[in-house]
This record gives sequence, C-alpha cells and structure tokens, in this order.
Amino acid sequence: VIEDIAPGQFYFDAVTWAAEQGIVEDGGSFRPSDPCTRAMAVEFMWRAEGCQAIATDTGFTDVPASASYSTAVEWAVIYDITTGATDTTFEPDTVCTRAQIATFLYRGFA
Repeated sequence: VIEDIAPGQFYFDAVTWAAEQGIVEDGGSFRPSDPCTRAMAVEFMWRAEGCQAIATDTGFTDVPASASYSTAVEWAVIYDITTGATDTTFEPDTVCTRAQIATFLYRGFA
C-alpha cells in the first residue's frame, strides 16, 4: 500500500501495480508530483526487467557504488539505454525530460 495515493487518482492502478511488481517501493510514499531524475528512470526500468545483477564499471564519477541506483545505471549502459550525460558522468540527479524518458523506453523496450 502506498500512503500518498488514493483510489480515484488517474495513476492509482498504475502505481499500485508498480508496487506489486517491485518497480516502486511498496509502503511509504510514492510522491507522485515529484520530478523523475535520470537515476530514478533507469532504476524503474531495471526493476521492471527483474533487477538483473550486473558487474561492470561504467566509469561514471558521479555514480557511487553504494548508491541504490548504481547497478541500474550499469544495466542501462550495458543494454545501450544510456551512454551517460558525458563520457565520465551520468548526472543521476538531473531531472529527465519527457524526450529522455521516451528515449530510455525506446532503447530498453523497442
């Protein structure tokens, strides 16, 4: 159960499903009006694909190995979903544009 969504909201079924699938955390808050960062976008996709364990070093200086999204970023690089913002940075806290999210989805699922 997600605390900050309620039946009747257009995204209720989608967020509930995502929580049931392990794509978003069940319990706590979803924060539906918050912006989606690059780290969040690839982490959602990685979880949707089953949280595949990846062992690689992307070389991104702004993705600490201890970050919850680090394996998701590695997965996204291996599967050509992203090449990063630059050769050495991913910019995990940068808010995604709709174009970036559409590109991530296209590269991951088309």
